[in-house]
Amino acid sequence: REVSLKITDFQIPPTAELAEIARKVKDARELIDYWAIDWDYKGDTFHNQWQSFRTKKNPKVDYEARQKYKSAGEYQIMVKVVDVFGNDTNKVLKVRVK
Repeated sequence: REVSLKITDFQIPPTAELAEIARKVKDARELIDYWAIDWDYKGDTFHNQWQSFRTKKNPKVDYEARQKYKSAGEYQIMVKVVDVFGNDTNKVLKVRVK
């Protein structure tokens, strides 16, 4: 009853700021400043139940998260990603836990 989410790629719309730093970035995921997950999204309010974010002491963001569910069933998961420019991207996924 465990679900694993992993960010394998990240793309943002081209901007002047992105053009300036594009050659310095080896992996587009390095542009992620923060991401959070609502493991049981009900379609209304996002409830932050897991997150990974940059700090000065630890500038690396984790790209993988895991969740163990107590009960089998269908769940909606909402993933919220904020990039280093402040852009907010959301994605809703549906999973079936056995």
